[in-house]
Amino acid sequence: MGCCFSRQAQTDNSPYPAPVTNAATAPDSLRNITATSPVHPASLSTPRESQHSHARHASHSDFSQAKSVAPNTPLKPLNPSRRCALPTTLNSPATRRARHHVVPLSQPAEAAWTRKRLKRERQDFWDTRTTGRPETWAALRLMVEMLQEGHTGEAQGFLDACGCTCPNGEVWRGVFDDHGEWYKIPEWIVVEPSGLVEVDEEEEDGKSYSEDEIEELKVEKGKGKAVVVEEVVGPAYKVKCRLSNTGQDVVIKVGREEKLGMLVRRLRASTGMYDQKIKVAYLGRILHEHETLESQGWREGHVLNFLVFG
Repeated sequence: MGCCFSRQAQTDNSPYPAPVTNAATAPDSLRNITATSPVHPASLSTPRESQHSHARHASHSDFSQAKSVAPNTPLKPLNPSRRCALPTTLNSPATRRARHHVVPLSQPAEAAWTRKRLKRERQDFWDTRTTGRPETWAALRLMVEMLQEGHTGEAQGFLDACGCTCPNGEVWRGVFDDHGEWYKIPEWIVVEPSGLVEVDEEEEDGKSYSEDEIEELKVEKGKGKAVVVEEVVGPAYKVKCRLSNTGQDVVIKVGREEKLGMLVRRLRASTGMYDQKIKVAYLGRILHEHETLESQGWREGHVLNFLVFG
């Protein structure tokens, strides 16, 4: 049985009979509209070929997904007896010729390494990172502080929440962020170096301290005693402080020209949290207590997150 749209014979000697329908008289435009395009044999696949193609695609997808996952090992607790070399040893000629080395920032190599200087050098390291993302460096800084305080589980949870991975469980050997970028932290930033010069406390007390150091001395020596703070003078902000341990919002006044450390001290006096360690976070990064809120991008009316530890 012939199709109504079969084509005409090209010659009179064609073995096929001439069409008897009136399709031959149909307009060319109608024939073009109703004609169907031929299906290429290669586009037709058997069920077995379809399954094979799907398996190929699935295996390639699984391989790509597995390839994108960075290696990760649970963080190891810091060994209290572990010691590392002082950063001054990095000034040797062999080390200076190396591509990657870290040198002290604030004091010359011949200066004595006291605990105060170690703290200052560590702070300078964190504050002068130029590669990578600032929010990742801030998260790593907080994670290292957790490790140093013995809170390995909290440090691991914080690392996972930031999407970072540690291939061997030791952060000073390198950490990767969720974009695959490598962050190298010197061992002396995490582990206590050997050869620190122990200075008498009275001699240390005679020296000048930063606001952060003064605050830590108050917390250490006060041990729960009330700390007297100055009243706000001049124009001030009302800052809503959200505590991570209770979820409570506490409104504290701070002068427009006052440093963040003053706000933290007023919060401690208001809540009685003198023994806990506190870090202030805003828009995914840790703020510095020796700077004002405005200089760090804070806007009036925004909430500050107070991370409370201990």
